[in-house]
Amino acid sequence: MPNAFATIADTITGTLVTSVTALSGNVAGALSGPALLGVTIYILWMGYLTIMGKVDSPVPTLVMKMVKIALVVFFAVGAGAYQSLVVPAIQGMESWLVGALSGVGATSIPDQVWQTTVALDRFLIDLGTLRAPPDVGVGAISVSLPDFEYMFFQLVVNVGHFIMVILAMVPYLIAKVTLGILLALGPLFIILIIWPATVRFFEAWVSAVVTAVLTFAILSAIIGFVLPIADQIMNTITPGSVGLWGIAAVLVPTYLILGWLAFTAGSVAGQLSGGGGTGNPLATLVGSGMHHLLRGSRGSRSANTGGQVSSRSGGTGAAQKGGAQSEAK
Repeated sequence: MPNAFATIADTITGTLVTSVTALSGNVAGALSGPALLGVTIYILWMGYLTIMGKVDSPVPTLVMKMVKIALVVFFAVGAGAYQSLVVPAIQGMESWLVGALSGVGATSIPDQVWQTTVALDRFLIDLGTLRAPPDVGVGAISVSLPDFEYMFFQLVVNVGHFIMVILAMVPYLIAKVTLGILLALGPLFIILIIWPATVRFFEAWVSAVVTAVLTFAILSAIIGFVLPIADQIMNTITPGSVGLWGIAAVLVPTYLILGWLAFTAGSVAGQLSGGGGTGNPLATLVGSGMHHLLRGSRGSRSANTGGQVSSRSGGTGAAQKGGAQSEAK
C-alpha cells in the first residue's frame, strides 16, 4: 500500500511539473501587455518627477530602480526565464532536502517513504528469523502449526506503519499541489515587485512558497527518524529472547507519534516562515496578504484619527483663548 501512495504521489508530481510550466507560461503571456503598459507609465512618471526636480533620490538610485525593473520584467514575462530558472530551482529543493535528511538515498518524499517501508519489512522478516527455530521457516513454530502470535504482531505493526504513511502523505500532497498552484501564478506576483504599493503581495507569495518547501524538509526529517529507531530495537534483540509485544509497544506508538508530527508539518512550516500556523501554504498566502492589508488600513485609520484629535484640540484651544480675551475686556 505505501508503494501505491508513492506511485500516486509521483504521478501527481509529474503532472504538476508539466502543468506548472504550461500555466506559468500562459500567465506570463497574459501579463506581458499590462506589465509593459504599467512599467511604461511608471518610468514616464519617474522621468517627469525627475525633470521637475521633485525627486530627492540621486541619479544612481534611480538607475538601480530601472535595473531592478528590467530584471523583474525579465524573470516574470521574459522568454521562458521563469520556467527555466525559477521553477526548476524551487522544485529541486525537495530532492536536495530529502537527499540531505533522509539518509537512504531517496530523491523525493514518496521514494523515502517506500524505501523506509521496504527496510521495515526486512526488519520484520529478520525478527521472524530470530524467533523461528533453525529447521522451521519464518512465521511458524512447527512444521505444521503457524506462529499466530508473530502473524498478529506483524499485522499490528503494519497497521501502525500504514497509519503513519497516510498521515505523512496528506500534508505532502497538499503542499505539493499548493506549491504547483503558487508556481503557476508566480509571474503575477513577481511583477508586483515593481510598484511599492504591491510589494507586500510578493512577500506573501514568497512566504507561502517557503512554507511548502519547509513542509517537505520537516516531513523528510520526521520520516528519517523511523529507521534509526527500528535499527536501535534490532540491536537489542538476541535469538531466543524476542519479546514481540514489547517491540510492538515501542514501534506502534512511535509510528503514531511520528505520523501526528508529520500531519502537523504544514502548521509548523507556516510558523517558521512567518505566515502563521495555517497548515496550508495557500492559506498562508491569503493570511499573510490579509495581515498586510489590515495593518495598512489600521495605520491609515489611526493617522486620520490623530488628525481629527489635533484639530479638535486646536479648536478647543482657540475657544478658550477667545473666552479669556472677552473676560479681560
